Amino acid sequence: MDEVRAGSQMRDLCREVIEALQQVFGNYAKGYVIGVVVEAPYPSVELDFELYGYFPVKFGYDRGIFGFAIGFQQAVHIPLPMRDDSDLEEEGAVVRLIESLRDAVLLRIPDKYLESIGARDGLDA
Repeated sequence: MDEVRAGSQMRDLCREVIEALQQVFGNYAKGYVIGVVVEAPYPSVELDFELYGYFPVKFGYDRGIFGFAIGFQQAVHIPLPMRDDSDLEEEGAVVRLIESLRDAVLLRIPDKYLESIGARDGLDA
């Protein structure tokens, strides 16, 4: 039973991350693919998606450690530095984490590209 619950928790975490991505990025986040879901002995999950039509991004969670990375090739990922919100159980923590992801990603995408797709609107306020 615990194994099934753990797998369900990982899928629930992915759903929560996707909802937060939609809240923070709107239509600029898409192509969600829930990858590896491990139920036992330690719960872990991978979620791939695309931001701004520019970066493929991977969210990973394994044994309480989580983070985001930009994917360039199948085995090459560049970690994105994030603010330390180490407790995903806390109310609003996932949205704060995604807002931190937005800040990290926007520093790595050229402003001219963001302007060309209309993504700079409201970001400079």
